[in-house]
Amino acid sequence: MVQNQRSEVILLLGSNIGDRVNWLAKGIESISDKLGEVTQLSGIYESEPWGFSTDQSFLNQAVKISTTMGPRSILHAIWDIERSLGRVRTDGTYSSRTIDIDILTWENRIFWTRKLQVPHVHIQNRRFALIPLVELVGKQAHPILSESFEELLRICPDNTWVKPFAPSHA
Repeated sequence: MVQNQRSEVILLLGSNIGDRVNWLAKGIESISDKLGEVTQLSGIYESEPWGFSTDQSFLNQAVKISTTMGPRSILHAIWDIERSLGRVRTDGTYSSRTIDIDILTWENRIFWTRKLQVPHVHIQNRRFALIPLVELVGKQAHPILSESFEELLRICPDNTWVKPFAPSHA
């Protein structure tokens, strides 16, 4: 990647511990401070946990950024942001978390290393990722599967529920 060349990257934030809306907001603020300009946000969606069971549902939001950072630098900065916001990584199993930040797409580029797969390796199988992603770049084609993200959502095998988040005002 050419230094100082700007790239559009889409991240997915998720939270299911405590004040989930606040964790998303803090995540977006940290992304803006450390990774690049936030250029677009999806709505917030509520979803059931994927890959494990817990009583607390997740809130998810896609964030489009414009950045000059490279993939590995972004990944390490994401891990730093997650740690600073109380994320505790487990031994490769899924668990509840204050914040989770995944790289979904990097324009139409493909990166494949042991620690980083872009586009995200499970994106086509997760409605909670596809729905906010489609809101931002629905017609864009997946660079490996050659289907639009809208089409991948239409044929997604995931049957977990995902709905627009409506905060309660008690």
